[in-house]
Amino acid sequence: MVILVLKDGLGNQLFQYAAARCLADKLKTDVGLDTSSFKFNPLREYSLHHFCIKERLLAGYERRFIRIKKRVKKVLKKLGLPGKEFSYYQKGFHFDPGFFTLKNNVCIEGYWQSEKYFLPVSQIIREEFVVKPKPDEQNALILSKIKSVEAVSLHVRRGDYVADPQVNAIHGVCSLSYYQRAISYIKQKVKNPHFFIFSDDMEWVKENLVIEDSPVEYMTHNANKDYEDLRLMYSCRYNITANSSFSWWGAWLNSHEEKIVVAPGNWVKERYHNPDLLPDSWVRMEG
Repeated sequence: MVILVLKDGLGNQLFQYAAARCLADKLKTDVGLDTSSFKFNPLREYSLHHFCIKERLLAGYERRFIRIKKRVKKVLKKLGLPGKEFSYYQKGFHFDPGFFTLKNNVCIEGYWQSEKYFLPVSQIIREEFVVKPKPDEQNALILSKIKSVEAVSLHVRRGDYVADPQVNAIHGVCSLSYYQRAISYIKQKVKNPHFFIFSDDMEWVKENLVIEDSPVEYMTHNANKDYEDLRLMYSCRYNITANSSFSWWGAWLNSHEEKIVVAPGNWVKERYHNPDLLPDSWVRMEG
């Protein structure tokens, strides 16, 4: 079994599962999900049950056994005694080829933010990351509209990127000029773009981000249902992402052959830069 320690929001959980799923497929085993971190994080919750994944949640006794194994390994290491490695923590932000040398019965912990961690099973990931619940009436109507127009999803992430100094020091916030340039680029490539805007600060968006001569709709109805917004995002033909793993997945899961994705090239502050984060086919613009 590949034991995956899940943490943080939906976008990060999708990255973590995708990497673990690929490793498990290589090792011909299953993924066991350790969701215990969410007990200590009131701002986040386990969200993968909304998708068509192979869900195997670890039982309480299994999680306790894992904690004991980690402690024993630490003691052995301090004593200089040999012992089989059990935990594997991500090293840095770039793609780590050593990930695929891991053996069975390993516990992995990290963010694994690159499609290189799951490209061998990309079709499986696309099938498993379909939202499982059927859309409600309002979302069904929006999906129908998205399919009938040249739909562009545009995501503005602010929230903790603005309010939390520690988070801001890592991520920063995409500038208004980034969105203006991304919109201009899409308008050059798409004849009649129809923008569907997603944000955790829609008031700021309405006050600051003006899109002229194109239809604009603000997606404000899916409170506490981020998976519904994700489905709307990946159903659009074109995507303008924030520096957010959430809209990264909204763009990556877009299966339209003619898709165009615009993303900020400077996704995080320079010292945290991950050169393997954005797929080569995406259009990079200064954020």
